[in-house]
Amino acid sequence: MTEMTNDIEEAAGPLSQMGLTGYEAKVLVALLKLGRSTVREIYPVSGVPRSAVYGVLERLRAKGLVQAASTRPTSYISVSAEEVMEILEEDFEKKKEGATDVLSNIHTEPKKNEEEGAVWLIKNEDKIIKAARKIILSGEQKIMLVASPKRIAKLKDELLNRINEGVKVSLMVLNETEIPKELGGRVDLLNIKSGERFRNMPNFTVIISDNYYVLFSIKHPMENGFWAESSALASFFSMTFQMDTGRE
Repeated sequence: MTEMTNDIEEAAGPLSQMGLTGYEAKVLVALLKLGRSTVREIYPVSGVPRSAVYGVLERLRAKGLVQAASTRPTSYISVSAEEVMEILEEDFEKKKEGATDVLSNIHTEPKKNEEEGAVWLIKNEDKIIKAARKIILSGEQKIMLVASPKRIAKLKDELLNRINEGVKVSLMVLNETEIPKELGGRVDLLNIKSGERFRNMPNFTVIISDNYYVLFSIKHPMENGFWAESSALASFFSMTFQMDTGRE
């Protein structure tokens, strides 16, 4: 192994920690040291097999780190060291944002655990809708939903998905005209008997999934709420609303 190859091995280490593969880092450092070079010139000093160098160069080109010249044989040149760092840092930030979104979704994923009474507060409509969808999709046996026609329409696709998988879905409404036509005849409608009590129904949402997951939100004037893993809370809400349908 030559002194230049040793230098490339050492310099490639930090780059491989910024999102490049080991081969990509070695070939890139080799180009930075050699300047404009062909594959034949690159592979001996990079320590990367000649057969692999072609593919590595194409990946580096796709990332904007390497340019190819119209020569025979094709010669390659890397962008400047400063540009390399800018491109890698930008790529890292994009990956960081993606990882943050994924972790955020994992954080709000409702899961059963052995301890009853876990409650999580939710603020703003977007997060409440996201939590509502996850709770609906977690249901395996039955789901009860009390909400405005607008809210039911937003959750229509998730409700249809559950219905198609054999989950029983019950909707509490003032009249049948309030539900999307796609759900007509496919849900158990719980018509509210004491309708006066629910004249402000557009202001709140209640979802009960498998008598365990519960979501409650109210808009006054901003929408806030909570979701919980609690069979006690699920039973309380279920009994409260079933009384208002005339069902015992």
